[in-house]
Amino acid sequence: MTDRETSGGLWNLSALITGDAEPSASQAPPASQPSSDLAVPSRPEPASPRSQQQTASPWIPPPPTVASAPSSGLHRRRLMIVVGSAAAVLLALGATVASVNAATDDTSSVMPTAEQPIAPYPTVEPEQTPDYTAPAETTIEETIDPEQAALNALNAQHDQDLPTVSFHGQYAAQLASKTLGISDPYQTNRSGSHIFQATDILEEHQALREGTTDGTAVVLLKSTDYGKRQVYNGEALWVTFALGDFANRDDVLAWCGNRFPQMSGAELGNQCAVRTLAPAP
Repeated sequence: MTDRETSGGLWNLSALITGDAEPSASQAPPASQPSSDLAVPSRPEPASPRSQQQTASPWIPPPPTVASAPSSGLHRRRLMIVVGSAAAVLLALGATVASVNAATDDTSSVMPTAEQPIAPYPTVEPEQTPDYTAPAETTIEETIDPEQAALNALNAQHDQDLPTVSFHGQYAAQLASKTLGISDPYQTNRSGSHIFQATDILEEHQALREGTTDGTAVVLLKSTDYGKRQVYNGEALWVTFALGDFANRDDVLAWCGNRFPQMSGAELGNQCAVRTLAPAP
């Protein structure tokens, strides 16, 4: 390579490095000047094709293909950087759009609509427990004998009345005197029978007690509580007494007539008799 080719050749190295497509005006090769050596006749050396080309034209623009060859690597890198940046921007934009769409989908799936409201909390169905039916209580009704019940009532009434009576031989009106199974020809029970049982004796005593309304006390005693402790067929009699302010026998008879005005004679004497309550020995 000659000095001319180094300093003013066709290719400018700085232009190739900077990537300029064309050399500047200052880099254009100078016009050929006739050398003083040309006056001396001599056999010219054959010029190389490149020298001939330089001689024929002072400056020839580089072909596009040759000029872009040295800078194709740099342009490729720049193009790759631009393409990569654009791809990154597109990817980021796509991710943003996808996020927005996902958020929109989630919001649309969560937000309640007028057609189908969504409860704020899930509804938990209670556990189904089997119906429990308590076993029916078995009621055992005790069958109480009416006679025994009446006898118990008679004893209770006697125990209540006995402490209220003082036996000192005072006059009293005897209103009833019966024992279990006794027969009275002057009286009948509810069923029309003359035989009296415990239920009949209790019913008669209650009627006499409630029917005496003049203030005279009516009590239930046993025939063994006073006097000679009389018994009938080995059993004590249930005796109903009226304890009034009787001074003598006549007072008792007068009271009996007033208490049973519908009765007279033997019937009245059977229903209301004069007695004295002496203490038992």
